[in-house]
Amino acid sequence: KGYKAGIAFDLDTSMGKSSCVACGECMVSCPTGALTNRSVVQPEPWTPPRTVEQFAAARRVKDHACIHCHQVLDFEHERLSQLGQWRREDLWLYPLPENIGLTLDIDQGNRILRVDADSAAAASGLRAGDVLRQVNRQPVASIADLQYALQRAPAKGQIELAWERDGKAHATPLMLRDDWRVSDISWRASVRKIGASPPVSRKRPDRPAFNRTTSSSGSMTRICK
Repeated sequence: KGYKAGIAFDLDTSMGKSSCVACGECMVSCPTGALTNRSVVQPEPWTPPRTVEQFAAARRVKDHACIHCHQVLDFEHERLSQLGQWRREDLWLYPLPENIGLTLDIDQGNRILRVDADSAAAASGLRAGDVLRQVNRQPVASIADLQYALQRAPAKGQIELAWERDGKAHATPLMLRDDWRVSDISWRASVRKIGASPPVSRKRPDRPAFNRTTSSSGSMTRICK
């Protein structure tokens, strides 16, 4: 009909024998926009999802069903894949402490239990018994805090460490090695639907094998060597 074309419904006029109820849905649904005055109706700008319910994939979840934490990453992978923006690097999120050569105390999450030989942590001078205070300028009081700090670290370069040993404060940079994020993540539920190829689940010779164990209190589990 043209750019200025439009159809107006008079809601005060009887529609007679027509089945139309003047709801205007045809104007909204028309794929060509011929029924709507385009100079008046402007589409809302697209923005990335801000809540889990805004993901298109979330519409498949049944009403009142719980959306699990790992599904959020599933939804994001699907969104990026549909946009052609998915990258293999997006798989390795929130790296474990073992990726830089650290094993932390499960009951005191910032206390170092073990430092792997020839690791990035060992090169920075960290030892068993040291207590981490900051990593990449992020306060560290738990294993999750360290994972959050590593998530914000660059793919290459260095990050700053601050720790205590025998009550004395220390600080030094930690050099991030090539592909330091890469590890065995086949146990993560978020990668099971991707059809991951062997490199996702391979065990690198310079990384420890992971097994689940319980803490001394028996109340928690973790990934450790």
